[in-house]
Amino acid sequence: MPFDVIRAKEQEIIAMLEELGYEKSLKIVKKLFENDVFKTVHRIVNTFVVRYLGYNDHGRMHALIVMQRSIEIFHLLREAGIEPNIVKYKIGDRDDSLATILLAAFFHDVGNVVHRDQHRLHSVYLAKDRIKEIIDDVYKDEPEGKRLALLFHVLNAIYAHDESVQAFTIEASILKVADGCDITEGRSRKPYSLGKIDIHSLSALAVKSLKIVKGKSKPVRIEIDLENPAGVFQIEEILGKKLDSSLLKDLIEIHVTLNGEEIRLSKFTPPGIQYYP
Repeated sequence: MPFDVIRAKEQEIIAMLEELGYEKSLKIVKKLFENDVFKTVHRIVNTFVVRYLGYNDHGRMHALIVMQRSIEIFHLLREAGIEPNIVKYKIGDRDDSLATILLAAFFHDVGNVVHRDQHRLHSVYLAKDRIKEIIDDVYKDEPEGKRLALLFHVLNAIYAHDESVQAFTIEASILKVADGCDITEGRSRKPYSLGKIDIHSLSALAVKSLKIVKGKSKPVRIEIDLENPAGVFQIEEILGKKLDSSLLKDLIEIHVTLNGEEIRLSKFTPPGIQYYP
């Protein structure tokens, strides 16, 4: 991925946090973006995942997209009065909650350098010390108990981002669904160009656009436009399963179009997917 494209996405995230006034989250993402070691880590992740395995992007751009999607979902839930666990249980404020989600989003796939199998677990132990260093720095004036609680929420979210794991916090649920929202064509362009032609690459190429907006009947609406029906796989097998194992399936509505024409999917649609006009 060209450096200028990645840098532009980082600036988008910084601008969003500045506009929304999340100061602690802003400090954390700046530290993440400025760290050259983390840039190297994400490059190595994609060497393993894209080049060795032929999978879709799991590197830096994917992490940034998940961070951006997380902010969008988080803000719409806030507007609807939905309290994340860190706020509800008086561990911290909304800025603290978003900070944990963004840290988890940035590191959630680094475990792929150990193995794709159980990569969520590998990500937890590989990233733990780095995450603790960042939290201890940004929250150096806060009690140790709070710093540890934030760390544990980050690790929980990383572990629970897989569709096979039931999330039990709003923070983990936001990360999980945001991860499932990175299904558009750009994510599979590299493996496809390297000769990886399967349902994962073809279906991702079929997803023209995905937008997260305020819902009509629920707080959050995910609008997806497909170029051809192969994109249904991405919705049902990736986004749908992640949504269904989150706490957000009753708070998010899905609207799908095929070249601008509304469609509804088959009876095999996962329970978390419901369609709205």
